[in-house]
Amino acid sequence: MTGALNDVRVLDLTISSAGAICTMLLADYGAEVLKVELPHGSDFRRAGLGVTWDRGKRSVVIQPEARDDLALLRELAETADIVLLSSDSGAFSAAGLDYASLAAVNPALIYCRLAALGPREKGTGREGFDLLTTARLGVPSLMPGHSDGPIVPGSPTLAYSTGLTAAISILAGLRARLVTGQGDCIDVSHEDGFLAQMTMNWTSEKGVSFLSAKARSGQLDMGRTRILLRMFTCADDRLVQVHTGASGAFGRAMEVLGIADRISKTDSPVEMSSQLTDDDLEVMQELPEIFRTRTADDWCQRFWSNEVACLPVQPPGVAFNDPQVRHAGVIWPINDPDEGPIEVVGPVVK
Repeated sequence: MTGALNDVRVLDLTISSAGAICTMLLADYGAEVLKVELPHGSDFRRAGLGVTWDRGKRSVVIQPEARDDLALLRELAETADIVLLSSDSGAFSAAGLDYASLAAVNPALIYCRLAALGPREKGTGREGFDLLTTARLGVPSLMPGHSDGPIVPGSPTLAYSTGLTAAISILAGLRARLVTGQGDCIDVSHEDGFLAQMTMNWTSEKGVSFLSAKARSGQLDMGRTRILLRMFTCADDRLVQVHTGASGAFGRAMEVLGIADRISKTDSPVEMSSQLTDDDLEVMQELPEIFRTRTADDWCQRFWSNEVACLPVQPPGVAFNDPQVRHAGVIWPINDPDEGPIEVVGPVVK
């Protein structure tokens, strides 16, 4: 695929999903990505993920124990613009593939290391899986859902955020190289990938806190904050997601739900700055029962008519046939050698 990164050569030594996603994005922008594989082939391809994550890349198979193969890797790295690896283990240094060795002969190299924790903590270079990092950082405890206790994210969110963070860092390194002529060594961890998503979050002893605890219902509990960010089951057993973050939307939602006369009023132009009372919270406990009185489509129409954001919660596959998604040309039909004719989410870069 042609793009802004044409003529940029990438050597992908990663074995993680974050690395695969990062180099997928670079390939989408036109970079020439060479993925190094072991003789048993790509783990992602065997798992069915190679259809998307390995798109736009070429591959080369190497035997780590073979001197000629290691010499080939060094030659490729010495002429690459970007080298990515999943961790800075001793094996890379022993093979002359560490940053210091490569930068000595290729000073313009952008060298990106992906690890679980990164270089700032004890355990530097440790390999890890995104699910383990989500557990360590409390991500499952932040996930709202329909059961008590922590919930494992349903998609590799952390892998994507880490891959995006790495891709942006690499692009910044390429931009800096235009000015300085020098490359750089970049460290991106799973921890970085998660924390990069949390710039809107903070903790507070009082008032609004965007690290709120999940209620036992599995819903996102914003406490006394005058905002509704919840899913509700309707009369037809379908779910709707309501969001009253817009100016005045909370009050309008209470009108639609028929409880505005029982919720305390606020004169503040920013509704969220005025906290709900104990009596308000008691009334809000009735919302699940109220939503059960109408169908999802009925509630959506009523909220839309009053300028309140609300949409039905769809199963994942519905997105493939969404009219806007089809219009945007994001779904690509391909003839996969293993799976046959399939449709995948293709590059969104145009």
